[in-house]
Amino acid sequence: MPAKQVLIATESSRFKEAVVTQVAETLCQDNRPLLVKRIDLSQLAAEPIQDYQVIVLLNSCRAWQPSSVVRELLKTLSDADKKKLVILTTANSGECDLKVSGVDAISAASKRTGIVPVSKTVVDMVRARLATP
Repeated sequence: MPAKQVLIATESSRFKEAVVTQVAETLCQDNRPLLVKRIDLSQLAAEPIQDYQVIVLLNSCRAWQPSSVVRELLKTLSDADKKKLVILTTANSGECDLKVSGVDAISAASKRTGIVPVSKTVVDMVRARLATP
């Protein structure tokens, strides 16, 4: 069975780095062949989206909406590719109007106490996608 591939594209912040590390380590402990690749969100356009079973995007809320990179990507994706996405948008208040339909998107405050619960939510969403053929 070929390894399934997960792409994690993130902006840089202590909170996001901690979540990425926790998510990657947890997923790699699962008993399945899995390749997890981490890139900077700004490099997303260069990645062959079709090669991945799951794409996790971590970005910051700006002016009450996800980053322009995430918004641009959503405009170009088919509905089938949107089903691969897990989007985490962080906001100081923990609230952001994601304005995203057909995609699993969550928002969270960038607080240290949130790292474990947010990571668990992301891992559960990724595992659900990996489980579907």
